[in-house]
Amino acid sequence: MNGSKSFSPPTNIFSDKNTVTIQLSVPGFARNDIEIEVDNGTLVVCGEYSDEKERVEQNYHLTEFKTRSFKRSWDLDDSVNVDSIDANYESGILTISIPFKDRKKTSRKIDVQ
Repeated sequence: MNGSKSFSPPTNIFSDKNTVTIQLSVPGFARNDIEIEVDNGTLVVCGEYSDEKERVEQNYHLTEFKTRSFKRSWDLDDSVNVDSIDANYESGILTISIPFKDRKKTSRKIDVQ
């Protein structure tokens, strides 16, 4: 029997003044099952794993295949530094940190003359 399932993982997105953080809940995946890339300004996160279970009993032999996959994407704007994106996977949670570009101080006090 062959089972294949695609899903959209639950996701949290939040930001502060320095970073946008994306968290995806993808339990059961290994680090090497997940791919992250930036393609033409779009952050693409996908993952796939296959599991094979074999069971041999006295009167039968059963092999089951299970595949699970996901793909999510987000458009990035020019305010983020794509060269410094970082990712961490721990306890089924994939955390992607996307820092903003260094912002130069654009305000100043102007004396009236």
